Amino acid sequence: MAPATCLVLVAGCALTLDPAPRPAVPETCPESYGELSVVLGSWTQSIIADEGWPGAGTSTIEFSGDAGCTLEESGSFTLNTDEGPVVSYSANRIAYDILSGKWKLLSTDSRGFTHVGIGDFDGDSLSFDIIRTPDEAPRRIIYRNLSSDNFEWIWQGQDETGAWADRLSISYSRGRS
Repeated sequence: MAPATCLVLVAGCALTLDPAPRPAVPETCPESYGELSVVLGSWTQSIIADEGWPGAGTSTIEFSGDAGCTLEESGSFTLNTDEGPVVSYSANRIAYDILSGKWKLLSTDSRGFTHVGIGDFDGDSLSFDIIRTPDEAPRRIIYRNLSSDNFEWIWQGQDETGAWADRLSISYSRGRS
């Protein structure tokens, strides 16, 4: 697969930049780290919130060359709520902790939300239990159906019966909205 080219707009001028070469996978990373290479690159997003609000966005996922076994995602999306459109910028960092043997997630966005999770692979899904205070209901973030053409990012909450329910669903696809 040929690397994508980035288009950067600066004060009304368009500059085309070639992406930096992908860093080699460090030898200390688990085999599953290399399997995550299917999600590298640029994505379009289709979003559905549990309130039924639709949305759309774009995202880029890259290996981090300076942070060990780490993937970094950055992007933006617009969610069309009852009060009007809400624009959010987000960043996710997924890193493998060699000492614990677990994957760790740091997720932040421009609305002030920050989530930290600890997770592992289950088949073609990478699931993170979100660290919470004792008075918060259990939550998790799942990257599922990982493939080079599409995958899903699911935010789930647990109700008082213990059942998991999708709260936010983002479908990632290559090059199409």
